[in-house]
Amino acid sequence: MRRLHAIMCVVAVCLTAALSTPTFGALGDNLVANWTFDNTLNDATPNMNHGVHTTTNASTEDYTAGVFGSAVLLDGETEHVQVNNESAFDFGGIGNGMTMSTWFRVDAFDTQSQALVAKGEGNEFRIARNSNSNAMAFAGGGSDISGGSVNDGMFHHLVVRHDGASFRDMWIDGVQVTQNLSGSAIADNNQPLMIGENPDAQNREWEGAIDDMAFWSRPISEAEIQAIWNGGAGATVQSLLAFEPPPAPDPAKVTWNFSGNDLQGWTVLNGFENFESNGVNAGTSTNGFAHDGRHDVFLLESPLFHFNG
Repeated sequence: MRRLHAIMCVVAVCLTAALSTPTFGALGDNLVANWTFDNTLNDATPNMNHGVHTTTNASTEDYTAGVFGSAVLLDGETEHVQVNNESAFDFGGIGNGMTMSTWFRVDAFDTQSQALVAKGEGNEFRIARNSNSNAMAFAGGGSDISGGSVNDGMFHHLVVRHDGASFRDMWIDGVQVTQNLSGSAIADNNQPLMIGENPDAQNREWEGAIDDMAFWSRPISEAEIQAIWNGGAGATVQSLLAFEPPPAPDPAKVTWNFSGNDLQGWTVLNGFENFESNGVNAGTSTNGFAHDGRHDVFLLESPLFHFNG
């Protein structure tokens, strides 16, 4: 074993005044819950809006092959998934609107207005079968808007949005199938969120599979809808969140915080005339340094890297 000392390391740091944001770069903003249904009813977000299997026959929940991994399978008779942290889904009080996105399959439409997911009736929201048809409907802040034809035993991607005021729309398989500009704000209630049932009009259980359901307390963008649809191949919400960039730095002044004497021994190799005039000394600083607004690239060199080999 030998130790190599004084290895010179040159680091190039690039700063740019104009940074582009991926179309799904803010998908995590206002994300309230995301149930992957990969053999779990737990919420995949830090909000811990976990689901509880609710049934009349004491059975455990069932899963089936989904679009991604597994999907929860509901029998349309005796069971649903309940989320008891109901206030997290009171989007009227939040006031910024809402989005629901999910992948689903109809195994049977045998009950009027079978509920895919709902918080209640009236101006609360419900996403369900449109009456006795093969279409889907979204009610929330107004009467139903409906569209599509989904009773074919295939998985479909569904998005519904409300802007918090009057605009509502529905997307199925990457296509906007209906919109309405004359709605009102969503009302709030004390009912739990039910996946596969309607708390205000029960015995409308969903019969089929549900995969990767998510709620936001804002209307997501059309670009974000298309990122999830992904040309029909689909992309999970969690997979898109994993590639989100960090927040864009302020191009006028970018501060890098090197704590714990990490700057000790580093030398500025090019330009950066006001490095010390900003009150930062490369040999002793523990508080970082500030971009001078003139150099797009600067180089730092350190002799302090040690390698064992």
